[in-house]
Amino acid sequence: MGSATRTKKEHVEYMKTKAEIKTKKALEELNKYRNLLIDGVKPTSFEWDKLYDNIVFEEKPPMKDNFLQKANIPKESIWEIFFTSMREERIRKIQEVEYQYQLALAEFEKREISFQNQVNEANRDVKHLKKEFEEGVPSAIEHIAKLTLDYSEYPKHISKEYQFHFDRNTQILVVNFELPSPEKLPSTVEFKYVQTRQEIISKEMKAKEHQLLYGLQIQKWTMSLIDLNYPIISSSSG
Repeated sequence: MGSATRTKKEHVEYMKTKAEIKTKKALEELNKYRNLLIDGVKPTSFEWDKLYDNIVFEEKPPMKDNFLQKANIPKESIWEIFFTSMREERIRKIQEVEYQYQLALAEFEKREISFQNQVNEANRDVKHLKKEFEEGVPSAIEHIAKLTLDYSEYPKHISKEYQFHFDRNTQILVVNFELPSPEKLPSTVEFKYVQTRQEIISKEMKAKEHQLLYGLQIQKWTMSLIDLNYPIISSSSG
C-alpha cells in the first residue's frame, strides 16, 4: 500500500514538473515575440566585404623527397664502376622519379590556377554587382535587399519568401511577402497538471490580448521593411 502511494505521488510530481517545463518553453517562445515589440525587427546591415571570396588554396604542393623515398633508389656505389648496369638502373629510377614529380607538380599547379580563377571570377561578379548597385540598377538593388533579409534573424513563423521590385524613378523598393496568420503566433501562457483528470492542460491568453500582440507584430515587421528601404536606397542613390 505504502509503495503504491509513493508511486502515485511520484507520478503526480513528475507530471507537475513536466507541466512546468512545458510552461517555461511556451513562455520563452512567447517572450521572443514580446521582446520583438521592445527591440524591433532590425535587418542585418549589409556588408560588401562578406560577399568577396577570400578562400585560400590550402592544398600543399608535392614534395620531391616523398617521391624519392617511395622509389627506394639505392645510393651511388663504387661497384657501379665495375657493374654499369647498377648505375644505369639508379639513373633510370631517378629519371622516373623526376618525371612523376613534374607530372604531379603540373597537376597541382593546374588545380591551383583553376581555383584562383574561380575566386577571381566570383570577386569580379561582386565588384560588378556593387557597381550596378551604386548606379541604382533595379536588379542589383533587389538582389542586395534579398540578401539582407536572408541574413537577418526573424521569428520562425515569418516566411522568408519575398518578391522585390525597385522603381528607379520613384526610388521605392516594393517588397511582396506573405504575412503569418494569427494562428501561427504562439498563444499558450501556461501548462498545468490536473490531478483529477490525470492530464496536462494548456491555458491560452485572452483572444483580445492575442489579437493585439499579432497586430503589433505585423506593425513591427512592416516597419523593419521601411528600415530596410532607407539604407539600401540611400546607399544606391548617394
